[in-house]
Amino acid sequence: MRFWSVALLLALALLLVPRPATAAYLYIDDRSDPFIRVNVNDWEGGFYVNGTLIQIGTGAPAYTTYAEADQYNNPVVMSFSGTWIDLGAQSPMSGTIVFMENATDISDILTFSYGQSNGSMNTLSGTFVSDVDGGTALTFPTGPYTKIWTEQYDFSGAYASASADSSPEPGTWFLMATGLAAALLRRRK
Repeated sequence: MRFWSVALLLALALLLVPRPATAAYLYIDDRSDPFIRVNVNDWEGGFYVNGTLIQIGTGAPAYTTYAEADQYNNPVVMSFSGTWIDLGAQSPMSGTIVFMENATDISDILTFSYGQSNGSMNTLSGTFVSDVDGGTALTFPTGPYTKIWTEQYDFSGAYASASADSSPEPGTWFLMATGLAAALLRRRK
């Protein structure tokens, strides 16, 4: 009897031990052309990419990759949607983020929208599209919540960690390397 009493007290004590809070997680990674990788975890109501469920529940990380371009070298728009427990803490908000390669060329466009919480659950949805080298150029969107960005963008909400990363495309890296080499050669003279 004493053993079970001690075991019960220990189990209750473990329930009271603080542990880190977990949040729904989304990371859109466009650093490996010609593919985009989407990493997710802890979407209690599920996370969908282009209508396909890729993750549901907690403690079950998942990812998917998709091509930036279709067979005709046109940009592919990825849609996403995930539902998580927000305990009523997330207010509706939305935005459009334009990732720039340089002063004139668009690299990627992210749109996102947090819905109205029902008091316990909420939904994050949006799209992500990437410019394709040699393909149709992306056009600059208009809207009141449009921001211009050049690196990783954090669009996290209450109990949801969300970000998208768009580093320069290979052509931009080549131009930057060429400019650096020219500057070094000029400095030697």
